[in-house]
Amino acid sequence: MSTDVCTFSVQDTEVNSICLRVFDLAGSLIFDAGWQAGRHVVWRGDTDDGVPLANGAYLYSLSVKQPDGEIVQLPTGAVFISR
Repeated sequence: MSTDVCTFSVQDTEVNSICLRVFDLAGSLIFDAGWQAGRHVVWRGDTDDGVPLANGAYLYSLSVKQPDGEIVQLPTGAVFISR
């Protein structure tokens, strides 16, 4: 298991929970954190099965849930793994 971590956070205090999804460059989902209470989620650079990912670029998607239940999709970003 990898000891590398990446924390994704949002500053908006009106956020109840956050969801992180990570994709390979072909668009395949390789990690889904599900909904996490609070305004941040930690990712260890691995797949849903706990397998450390190879060095390279990956895309991520963050969604946040507001107190009224509205879900807001934030802009897609990229993360790079280099171990």
